[in-house]
Amino acid sequence: MVVVFLFKLICTFSKQKPLTMFLSIAPRKSIQVTKAKPTITVGDNSYLSVRGDGTNPKVILTRGKENGHILLIESALGLAFTMVDNVAKHRTELNGNITMKGPSTLLLVWSGSRWVQISYSKNF
Repeated sequence: MVVVFLFKLICTFSKQKPLTMFLSIAPRKSIQVTKAKPTITVGDNSYLSVRGDGTNPKVILTRGKENGHILLIESALGLAFTMVDNVAKHRTELNGNITMKGPSTLLLVWSGSRWVQISYSKNF
């Protein structure tokens, strides 16, 4: 309620019409990562189901589409992979390295230079 009020107040002072925005998640895209091919091309995806190959690869994410891009990564019920807390190489700022397996989920937002962790659910 406060955010909506502040947004409308800002729009009033800037003489712009209030905007209505909706958050939606695109259809799920399935991806397999390996040690040889650990990079996930994010593109305009917002929901990825990722599975490893038995070697526990360390995932590298490409840049987000724009600031505020939300990305949900769901671990497929296959083999594990690791999300690494490493902005320089992996473009991820996490609360430590995260081994994804079972039906675990990781929610990230693109800051313009890195993927920042919003939440993580360890479901195994």
